[in-house]
Amino acid sequence: MDRTARLSGESDRTLDHCLVSLFRAGLSGDENAILQEGAEQAQRVTHSSIAYAHFMNDDQMTIELGTWSRNTLRFCTAVYDRHYDLDKAGIWGDAARNQAPVLHNDYASQPARSGYPKGHAHLLRHLGVPVLQDGKVTLLVGVGNKDADYTDDDIRRVQAVADTTWELIESSRKQERDRLTAHFSRTAQDLLSFIEWSWDAGEDRLSWRGDFSHLIPGVQAPGDLSELLAIVDAHSADELADLFLQHDDTNGRFDLKIHVVDAHGEPRYLRLLAESVMRTRGETRLFRGILQDLTVLDELEQARKEASTDPLTGLLNRKGLHEAISPIFSGDRRRQAGCAALMIVDLDRFKQINDRFGHEVGDEVLVTIGHRLARRMRRSDHCARIGGDEFAVVAAPIPSRSDAEAIAASIARELSRPILHRSRSLEISGSVGVAVVDLRSKVPDWITLYRAADRAMYAAKARNDHVVLEYLDEADVRRNGRRNHNRRSSSRNGD
Repeated sequence: MDRTARLSGESDRTLDHCLVSLFRAGLSGDENAILQEGAEQAQRVTHSSIAYAHFMNDDQMTIELGTWSRNTLRFCTAVYDRHYDLDKAGIWGDAARNQAPVLHNDYASQPARSGYPKGHAHLLRHLGVPVLQDGKVTLLVGVGNKDADYTDDDIRRVQAVADTTWELIESSRKQERDRLTAHFSRTAQDLLSFIEWSWDAGEDRLSWRGDFSHLIPGVQAPGDLSELLAIVDAHSADELADLFLQHDDTNGRFDLKIHVVDAHGEPRYLRLLAESVMRTRGETRLFRGILQDLTVLDELEQARKEASTDPLTGLLNRKGLHEAISPIFSGDRRRQAGCAALMIVDLDRFKQINDRFGHEVGDEVLVTIGHRLARRMRRSDHCARIGGDEFAVVAAPIPSRSDAEAIAASIARELSRPILHRSRSLEISGSVGVAVVDLRSKVPDWITLYRAADRAMYAAKARNDHVVLEYLDEADVRRNGRRNHNRRSSSRNGD
């Protein structure tokens, strides 16, 4: 057996030991421990001196930096970053861009080598691999500074470590979801507490089946309609009175949301489900149903909205925009007539206003611009603030690319209107980059469309135009795919 074959066999045995160590970490069910072990074993299996393992965010445009091997941290001061922009990453980010392994055995000679996180260890050699799931990159694992050149065998071994790391993380997440589901099932009645009730209209008597104080702490169960109306807010009282005091002869079902305040001054949000029936004998009605506590669900919904909303303007943020428009760019969407347009809006002269008048005035300008953009949107459109003075508008569906250009032009005109602030007239304008795609053709992914709109926006700034439009047809999508394929090939060859 020659030396190369012997070394390869030893490395494969090392890989087996590394995977065993990974599986042991997986038994803990701790996602952070699994990710850390993934970085350690990637370093070990390639005899490297540094290693990292980072999540790719769902937007496929930012990376969650956070895990380096322990040896790397001896001389690396890079810190956790929840949203490290992929566009800032140098060639080490090509594993994510190209969705394929990258290998650089002479990192210093690479033309695009710059661009790794501040404080990161200096790279001499680098190998990075992505983990793919449903066409998206989920995890990036990389190693660096091996004494000898990295080889295709190193790629294969790091890929095995990365794939196993992701499988263990997915398994850990599933176990946690199952645990939470079981816990929720056990506590569902506590989270969504409800009690049964009935009201006899003839006798004005409220009856409760269950612990009313568990639903509204510190409040005694009302015994008649007037006592019920006394514990709810004025709007809820009006709705309940209309419901209970109707005198028609038809049966009906009702679903009301009412607000009360418990004995501790805390607001409670309740859902009252009711049906009314005429008694078999007599002329009076019987109302019956359940009263359900929605407080927890309201709080969860509010938290979800806050996570996807820009707190200053009230528009969507980048995450919210991606969630709102993902159906347009999903592979499952049926083709339909019309176009979709993504518009990137960047304010001109905003920095001068911010520097001269202060951040408070700058914030007011952003809020005003946000309101102006929102007023121009249709129900099917979406508007977001995605950066400091950068906004995005998605219009879909629209009849044609000329309509997209007309919408963008109207946005530019709207932006150029002076903003009045305390008797001052603030002059501002905007550059609008537009990327348009025909929904009847193959729709490119969100990243491709965003980059096209971003290019158009910078072109508008460079030409001193207010609007520049870039149209993507199927040929563009295919060319983009070929470019990615060629970049994958050249990256693997170290070119």
